[in-house]
Amino acid sequence: MLVIHLLGLVLGALSIPLCRHDMSHDHDQEEDKARFPADEQTPEQQAAFTEAERRVKEVYGSSFKLKDDHGNLLGPFGILSYAPTTFLPFLNYTQSYATLPSLTPKERELSVLATASVTKSVYILYAHKSIAVTVGLTPKQAQDASEGEIPEHLAQREQFVYRLALKMATDFGVISDEVFGDAVTEIGREGVAQLAQVVGGYLSGSILVSVADVGLPSS
Repeated sequence: MLVIHLLGLVLGALSIPLCRHDMSHDHDQEEDKARFPADEQTPEQQAAFTEAERRVKEVYGSSFKLKDDHGNLLGPFGILSYAPTTFLPFLNYTQSYATLPSLTPKERELSVLATASVTKSVYILYAHKSIAVTVGLTPKQAQDASEGEIPEHLAQREQFVYRLALKMATDFGVISDEVFGDAVTEIGREGVAQLAQVVGGYLSGSILVSVADVGLPSS
């Protein structure tokens, strides 16, 4: 379960205020124009666009808004559809690491929210707060996790996963031998491997969302 785990990706992040400031005039002129618009795609790009929409709807239904009012895909999907030869492999990989059995769905969503709390990717936070509630977090827990705060009333292992994901995201994966040893004891090497891929995937997704300048849906 996850293509925007992708996919989320479903991933905002690493914003570049200087670039936005320098280009603010152009941005104001084309405020409503998507940077990677659906209506300017080649047939190959349109096919990738359609497949992404189908997959995400199949996994998540209508738990969050996938398109803007002009029919452009939100999240990382619009920008990815402009590179169709890497798009489907990206979706496949994201779905694969998101559904590995070493983390529970709740732990996975805690990891995504921890990562997005660092990158400040508003679309990823919007989408995954909704997804987190569907896998067992309360709205308050999802909100706290999205703000970099350890949610209350989590199991000990869930707290550990959230803290470790937050550290991985903040320090770009750098962890000490001591932290690594504690992680192996708590969630196993397989769990550490999956967690690192979730965090890394959403760091990458956040960059894609930021380059595409994707914010919150209008409604």
